[in-house]
Amino acid sequence: MYHLLVAYLGLHNMLGKANDRTLVDRLLDGSSEKLDKWLRLIKREGDVQGLAELGS
Repeated sequence: MYHLLVAYLGLHNMLGKANDRTLVDRLLDGSSEKLDKWLRLIKREGDVQGLAELGS
């Protein structure tokens, strides 16, 4: 899952977010709706600083 997540973040110019080692666990612990919402946020508002937050 980690490597898939890094690839996805790289596609959307958000590799800075991949440094968060708790991200995979938080994504896997959350609901599928929350994951879908977060993935849409990354796709829509990707940025090099990795500012999109899981809880937003």
